[in-house]
Amino acid sequence: MWLNIGVDESNILLDWQNITLKFIEEARRDLFYKAFIAEIDNTVVGLVVQKTFLSFK
Repeated sequence: MWLNIGVDESNILLDWQNITLKFIEEARRDLFYKAFIAEIDNTVVGLVVQKTFLSFK
């Protein structure tokens, strides 16, 4: 994705996948993040990420 929008490969950390997976795990566990993927014929056509806000009472 980043290469497709012009980010130079030298600016991408070699461990990008593990860093991303760790963030997702922590965000789901501690920050109430949810992700939804839309697929057509096994091709991702959309993605949305939501952070649930818990209001104070």
